[in-house]
Order: sequence, then structure tokens, then C-alpha cells
Amino acid sequence: MVEFIETNEEEQSEFEKFYLSDIVPTVDDVNRFKEKYRSKFWGYFWTVLFLMCVNLLFCFFGYIFNDHPINYEQIFLVNAVAVVIVFWPVYQYHRAPKLDIFDTFLSFYGNWKHLKDVEAPVIDSPIIPPHDFASASHNVSAEYPGWKLDMCDIDYKVAAAIKKIHYKRSVSFGILLSVKLKNRFSGRIYMFDKKGFYRKNKFLDLLNVKDVIAAPLAECFHIFSDRADFALNMLPTMFFERILDLRDAYGAKRLYVEMQGNTLRIYFEGTQLYIESNGLWSRKINKEKFVQLNDSIEQTLTFIETIQMLQEQHDRH
Repeated sequence: MVEFIETNEEEQSEFEKFYLSDIVPTVDDVNRFKEKYRSKFWGYFWTVLFLMCVNLLFCFFGYIFNDHPINYEQIFLVNAVAVVIVFWPVYQYHRAPKLDIFDTFLSFYGNWKHLKDVEAPVIDSPIIPPHDFASASHNVSAEYPGWKLDMCDIDYKVAAAIKKIHYKRSVSFGILLSVKLKNRFSGRIYMFDKKGFYRKNKFLDLLNVKDVIAAPLAECFHIFSDRADFALNMLPTMFFERILDLRDAYGAKRLYVEMQGNTLRIYFEGTQLYIESNGLWSRKINKEKFVQLNDSIEQTLTFIETIQMLQEQHDRH
């Protein structure tokens, strides 16, 4: 049985009920659906393999004992038909309508929408790695009173070439989280994981505020702002504790943060929001990862509330 992470007992209790009543049956249905077509494939495979062996033996015995020429056309035709028969269940599987487990999961949050065929957001931001191309998947959006959230898996690539062969090389992938707030920030902040990338020449007109921030966890980042008082108020110890907890919840290797205008933007590098294994040969879907993803989303909502609280406190001073 899954052990549910204790953040909010009432919310976890509701999610546990939803998990057992909706997610578990859906995942089990998908796994059974895959197993049905895998069983058909192997049934066809062993039957056809036996018939192919019989056909080959028939052709070679005719050549050895009766001096009949080997009929290569017959061998080729039988093998071609065999391949079609064996892979027919694979074709049927890819043509069949499939349940979307991620949509089922997001229905727990009510107003969350899952947009599959979307273009990667075009963002001019220093927390985004240098790239030539970007592709997005699993775009999730939600609206709450006072703010709007957009989140997606994103892959950044650059144009590359080996001799005369041109291709796209991935330079970074992760989760891009953008939150549009009702009120504008009264300053700008850019945070870069020390183990990641950042372009120092981009911030010559800003203050390096890491040394004036009292929080010990600030040592994990390069931090720039146009106002020291704004950075001090927006980046207390609580902020760093929660942003690092959020990084760990999503399983990111590095993270980058931007606060500018009315936008909070976070790039979690080296992780993905969700991978739905639709392939026939993919492993069985692990139901427990939905519990972990729910914890990540709950921590995201808590973090956004923290940002709003810190923003209001700063504006009152």
C-alpha cells in the first residue's frame, strides 16, 4: 500500500480516496490493455515461427532428397506474410483509442487543463538556456483568484553538424513553470543554480545581492536584483527552504528563478513533469508516482502562496 506524504491531512485524505477510486483502476486498465496486445503478439510470433521453420525444412529437404531447386520466392513470400501477421497486434494497439492517465490525474484539481499539442512558449529570459529550438509537451494550465499558472515539459536544442550532416542537439530539458500574478513585483530578481549556467555579462547593471542575504541556503545560487531591499524582503530563509524542497519534489538537478513584472518563472532543469509510457513494450505504469506528483503540485501551490505573502509584506513597507 502506498504511504501518502503528510502535508495537509484533509487534502491527502481526499487524494487518497481519488487515488484508489480513479487512478488505480485507470492504471490497471491501461496495463491490462497493453498485456492483451503483448499476449497476442507472442501468440502469433511462436505460431508463425513454427510455420516458417516448417516451410524452410520443406524447401531444403526437397532440394537435398528430391533434387528440387530451392524456391526463394516461396521463402520470401512466406516470411513477408509472417512479418505482417506477427506485427498486426502492434498495429492494432497503436490504432486503438487509449486512456489518458494524466488527464484522469489532473481531474482531481478541478480547473487544471492538459494541452497536448502546443508550441513551446517563446520567452526572452536569462534563466532560459541559450538555444535555437524548443519543443514542449504536457502543457498544464490552471487559474486561481489572483493568479494563473502554466507549466510544461520543455526541451531546448541547438543546431549542430558533423561534417555535412545537420541535426538538432539537446542542450537542456526540464519543467518550465510560469505564474502570472495579480500584482506586479516592485523589483527584479534572477537566481541561478551555482552548478548550472548563467551569463554574467547580462547582469552588469544589476546588484549581486547574494552577500547581503542572511539566509545560509543563498550560497547555493548566484542572485542578482535591481533593488537590494526588494531582494532582502523577497528572499528570506523560508523562501530558500521552500524553493529547494520544491526542487527535490520535482527531482530537478538544478533550478533557476525569475521575478519580474507580474511574472514568477522557475525552470527546473533535468527533470520532467510526467512521462506517459504509451508504447506497447513500455514497463507497467507505477501508480505510486502519482502520489509523488500530487505532493509536488501541493508544494507548488504552497510556494506560490508564500510568494504572494512576501510580496504583500514588502509592498506594505
